[in-house]
Amino acid sequence: MLIIIVLGTEMFDEEKQEFVTKGDITLELEHSLVSLSKWESIYEKPFLGKNEKTTEEILTYIKVMTLTPNIAPEVYQNLSKSNIEEINKYIDAKMTATWFHDSPGAPASRDVITAELIYYWMIRICLPGNWNLVIAQAAETPKITFNGTEIAAVSSVSRIAESASGSLIAAR
Repeated sequence: MLIIIVLGTEMFDEEKQEFVTKGDITLELEHSLVSLSKWESIYEKPFLGKNEKTTEEILTYIKVMTLTPNIAPEVYQNLSKSNIEEINKYIDAKMTATWFHDSPGAPASRDVITAELIYYWMIRICLPGNWNLVIAQAAETPKITFNGTEIAAVSSVSRIAESASGSLIAAR
């Protein structure tokens, strides 16, 4: 979670003869799968990836990341350059102890990763039995090929999740 302070309106205090800021707002932000899913449902395209986003798309993502209730829309217009840099740094942070490296000479992945695909991976590797079979079957329909580190990552995550969950898949 990231907590930032968005500065309010700067005014001149006649009594103190100084500029003061009124109405600072504290925002709690969470970059999560839920945020990705909300953003992707609005724009109907993947959030993750190398494609540039418009200012409107970025502000929308910040809005869907916001956990603080009842934030007025104009608060997001008051985000400073420093606030935006801090948010970008938070989104770009690894936030994991697990690292994967591409193999030298391996082709770059062309797969588009969306919230739905990540949810599918979670269902596929973590839940026992035939739970939510319809989603699993639908997700397997596209022709997706994993390359290089993706194969290792999916296999590793699958083994860890199956072992930890004690799923029926692990017993096979």
